[in-house]
Amino acid sequence: GDKFVGVLKADDLANGLEAEVVGTVMEDPAVVLQSNMRIEQAAEVFVNRDVYCAPVLQDDRYLGMLTSNTLLRELRRSRDPLIGLPWSDRLREWGIERLQESREITIVFIDLDDFGLYNKRFGHIVGDKVLRHFVDNLISQVDPERDLLVRYGGDEFVVGTLRSAQEVQTLVAQ
Repeated sequence: GDKFVGVLKADDLANGLEAEVVGTVMEDPAVVLQSNMRIEQAAEVFVNRDVYCAPVLQDDRYLGMLTSNTLLRELRRSRDPLIGLPWSDRLREWGIERLQESREITIVFIDLDDFGLYNKRFGHIVGDKVLRHFVDNLISQVDPERDLLVRYGGDEFVVGTLRSAQEVQTLVAQ
């Protein structure tokens, strides 16, 4: 069926086991990922466990294999290299996931007024340092269990949150 039972490695076939029954040479994989795991978490598992591929399951149902190359492409695509925040496409995915869970979400847009003028006056190197400092402050205010902070554009950021309206007002006031 579609239930995951193990892996068969190419090395096993190269070692003259091609006449064996598959079920007798399959092994448990070093790592199994659940489909609801975040990409960043999967990358951390790959690094910490020194693996280059892992099966992805939804409960016990096999969905496919995640490879390090696929993981690297996804990490590069979805993160701003300057400050390390995800881009707005992650916010869209997060919002869809929360709405499918019947959760109420709030979206807070943050724009640094006249930041372009600041960059022109002091230069992009100084501006980049200011952005990183500003983002570090934002990161300290968000709760990864309830909030998602993304870079929306040059000097625009968005927080998607599951907080109550009163909690959002407190967040915005900070």
